[in-house]
Amino acid sequence: MSVVWYDVLICAVDRGKQSLEVLTLLFAFKVKYPKNVCLLRGNHEDERINCLHGFLDECLHTYSYNTWKAVNDVFNVMPLAGIVGERIFCVHGGLSPRLVSIFQIQDIHKPTGVPAETLLEDLLWSDPAEDASQTGFVKRSRGLKRGCSYDFGPDEVEKFLQRNRLDMMVRAHEVVQDGFEMYADGRLVTLFSAPNYCGEYDNAGAIMCVDEEYVIDFKVLQPASDQHFVAENAPASVHDEVCSYMLRCFVTMTKYRTTRLAMIGFNKITLHHTPLKNKCQGVVVFHHHDIRL
Repeated sequence: MSVVWYDVLICAVDRGKQSLEVLTLLFAFKVKYPKNVCLLRGNHEDERINCLHGFLDECLHTYSYNTWKAVNDVFNVMPLAGIVGERIFCVHGGLSPRLVSIFQIQDIHKPTGVPAETLLEDLLWSDPAEDASQTGFVKRSRGLKRGCSYDFGPDEVEKFLQRNRLDMMVRAHEVVQDGFEMYADGRLVTLFSAPNYCGEYDNAGAIMCVDEEYVIDFKVLQPASDQHFVAENAPASVHDEVCSYMLRCFVTMTKYRTTRLAMIGFNKITLHHTPLKNKCQGVVVFHHHDIRL
């Protein structure tokens, strides 16, 4: 029997009013399909961050402080990266000057928070340099941009992939206008699958599909014309398409069990035409490939 994999690179809390609903859905998938669903940690899956950006307040309003602590206990044991088909490296943020071999990630002891100035922090917070001519790693100054970790040049992408005998890197963490953005001559892809992010941007979202021959195709979700569609009574619009696509994948998994799929992140899910106003980042569907965490 073939195995179907869903690898979800989350960042599922904050930036919206329904973090708990999004997490409940993700955790339900994990409970229902424990061998098929993998959840990778994002930068907001950190109590230092989500106590400041809305998730703590949501938990206090809906349940309790203990709920917030319990969820963060889960975050502290989540995997940090995945390898798909021994060829594609998946992580929420990016690379680190401390990262030479992917096996270093396995050596990070859990449970753990996100200590500053560490490999773990870089995996969740670093970004490709905006200036593609940059080389190496450039440390960010406190108070500027994200205020931690590094920007890395395309040369570092190439060196990392060569050292670890990988072909490609997929990450999220940043809004990109077209939903996906290539970097380092296509060796790195940034995905962002939330159209109209936070109701404030006119960006598209994208789902990256990789077939059994590693041919890549992008399913682009166009932004809604009305940027205020995330209001309480707004139509589900494009997010129905995201949810519908995901549910069709799950139907394929449960009915036929013939396709290996991995989904790396999603942003907003709409069930019964009720928008889940949140942000996870980047959806990738892999056909016929195993995932190693």
